[in-house]
Formats: sequence, C-alpha cells, structure tokens
Amino acid sequence: MLGQTFLASSLLEGGAAVSGRAGGLGRGPETLFGFHVVGILGQGAHSVIYAVCAPRTNQILALKHVAISEPKQMRYIDQLRSENAVGRLARHPGLRRPLDLMIKRNWFGKIVQGALLLEMVDGAPLDISPPGTIREIVGCLIDVAGAVDALNRAGYVHCDLKPNNVVRAHDGAIKVIDLGQSCPIGTVKTRMQGTPDFISPEQVRCRAVTPATDVYNAGAMMYALLTNRRVPTLYAARESGKRLRDEEIAPPASICAGVPEALSQLTMDCVRQRPEDRIADLGQVLHRLEAIAATLGQAPRRGDGIGANPGAAMRPVS
Repeated sequence: MLGQTFLASSLLEGGAAVSGRAGGLGRGPETLFGFHVVGILGQGAHSVIYAVCAPRTNQILALKHVAISEPKQMRYIDQLRSENAVGRLARHPGLRRPLDLMIKRNWFGKIVQGALLLEMVDGAPLDISPPGTIREIVGCLIDVAGAVDALNRAGYVHCDLKPNNVVRAHDGAIKVIDLGQSCPIGTVKTRMQGTPDFISPEQVRCRAVTPATDVYNAGAMMYALLTNRRVPTLYAARESGKRLRDEEIAPPASICAGVPEALSQLTMDCVRQRPEDRIADLGQVLHRLEAIAATLGQAPRRGDGIGANPGAAMRPVS
C-alpha cells in the first residue's frame, strides 16, 4: 500500500465517539501506552490511528500505532521517528504537531511496538469532505501551500501530499497531516514511495526529491479538487505501457466550466513531467494563488479557511 489512508476525522464529543465513521472501524484495545482508546480513526501502511483520551487531562488526542513482528517492519518505526523529528523542526499552524514518540521493547530489548502521539484535528480530510466552490478550493490551497512551503523552507519534502492528507477542521482551518514519508531535500529513496494518483515522476523513478516534488503533488491535488478526476501520472502510464506528455493532459478549465483560466494554468504548471519545467516551489504557487484569490474578491489570511460567500460551484464542460 502506497501512503497512509486517513479514513476518518475526530468527530468526538466529551470523549465518546459520535460518528459512525469514527466507530465503523471498531474500537481497538482498551488502552495503548497508558492512554484510554476511544475508537479507531483510520489505518495506513502497517499503522492504525486511534482516538485516545489522556489519563490526567481527559484531552482527546490522536495516536498512530505500529506493531512489529519481523525485522523488515522496522521501517515503519523509522517512519514514526521521521514524522516526529520533522514535525518538531518544521513548525507551522497548518502542519499537525507531534507531541510524543513512544517505543516499547520486549525482554530481549527488541522493539515490538511504537506510537506517535499527535494533536487531534476535529474535521475531515478533503477526499471525504471536499471544498465545493472555486473560492473554497482556492482558500484551502492557499493554506496547504503555506504549510508545505514552511516544511520545504525547513529543509524537508512532504512527498505524499494529497486530499487524504489534508484535513479541514469544522472551523475552516486546514491541517496537513502524515509526515511519515517526509525526508530532507535531495534525498534519493531506494524504493518508490507515494500515492499512485498523486505521485511525481521523480518519485516513480527513485530520483532526488525536492520542493518541486511537493509542487507536483500539490498540482495533482488541485487537479482532483477542480475536476473530480485524477491527473495522468507516470505511475499510471507505466502500468498501462503508455508514454506521458505534458501536452496530452487536459487542462481543468477544459473539463469544468467555472474554473478560472489562471487557476487552470497554475495547475498545469505544477504537474509538468520534468521538475525543472514546473514552478520551483510552493512559495511561488502561494503567491499565484493569492493573486487568483484577489480576482475572486476574497482576501484569505494564510492559515485560515474560507468562510462566507463561497462563490459559484463548478459544473462539467459539456
């Protein structure tokens, strides 16, 4: 499985799960690392995410848990350690904060469990609760670009940006989650990591990842939000035995009426096959999004969601 799938958000009241989505995956164990388990929120690559209650404060938090049964699974512990380290170095209100990393060993000193305690985000990921209008989409993208640009400026690449890893809280705030695949800029991974519908060509080829990698992932996410379709990726092209050229990708404005040409062009400039042909970084993407927002008559603050007067909804081009 490529990347983590966050299946539910924390729709919790008073420490009890009230969402069928939160409870639909089961409750899990009674306790983990001294925390009372409220319910299962989601699951990913060899990890389960629980809503837990802190024993002294009764605060509801998220806990990503990994169980180890064989040596090759230690890479999932490494991902917990990476997410904890990167999250502490790259501080931004749009990035979910890690709170504590906990490791459990057996009598022989071997690691058998790991858990990363995280702040809880009371909302839903964009693939479950997508923004429905151009203004809402632009507002979300501004917040995402600002958060991941901060991560890049701290020297790291997210490497798995997608709607599933962006949570929109009920107050409109945006949180980028799951830093488990994040790595220093310039890292060359020994195996392909990413999500097929959003993965960049350099990730497929196991070449160095840079801020332009996150630009591609963000562009693929823009494409999905604007068109309700997936941008053709090198991963999908390889699976089908086809070649992929930039000019063969249909711009969002040609698919959905109401997508501004500037936003459509921005999306296409993000998903170029060659990193050097893309916009260089998400700081530049952010500036162009803010210019587009101004033409829509909105003045969003970075880190805030878009609220009233959301604008017109999109419709497919006939």
